[in-house]
Amino acid sequence: MNIKQISVHELRHTLAASVGLIHLDATPEQYGAAETFISITPAMGEAAVHVPGAPILAGKAAQLCAYGPLAGVDGAIALFRSGDTKAIAHAGNLSTKDLELATSWNGPVTVPLTVILAVKAMEERIGFGRSALLAKFLRDASRSNFSPIPLEDVVPYKVAKRGWADGKLAMDKLLDAGTRKATLVELAENVRALKM
Repeated sequence: MNIKQISVHELRHTLAASVGLIHLDATPEQYGAAETFISITPAMGEAAVHVPGAPILAGKAAQLCAYGPLAGVDGAIALFRSGDTKAIAHAGNLSTKDLELATSWNGPVTVPLTVILAVKAMEERIGFGRSALLAKFLRDASRSNFSPIPLEDVVPYKVAKRGWADGKLAMDKLLDAGTRKATLVELAENVRALKM
């Protein structure tokens, strides 16, 4: 990946962290205190979230944050449902640490998929141009050693709430009433397979 692609990748991690915090019921005060740590170089990138005084919340958000880059993968839903860990890691350019975090999620099986759908919806809502500017902002902040960055400055609380709502709506459409149980069973089996 080139540095622009790495920046977008780290932006997707950050967007996933923001909707993850919403799913995890972070209060507006916790969200407002949350920080994102960004490091972007021509060779690699890293994004992390910290919530002062709430390490368990931050840890669970980090697990969901790992799924963010899959929003940029065509056919991510089918790929995720396949349970093929190597293919998922390769398609999403997930690092070993990303994969460890992602597979450590032990919450509801639909949540990681909802995070992916939420990040995809957020990118569609803000558009390519603004996404590129936001990725550039993260890159420039990293280059200037301006990290941590208040998460609210990257993804305002209301934007994260709307993104999570959009992701849930997309997930509900995916799990239509006629196949909901079968799809949930399939997802549960595939998430278990990812952890093995």
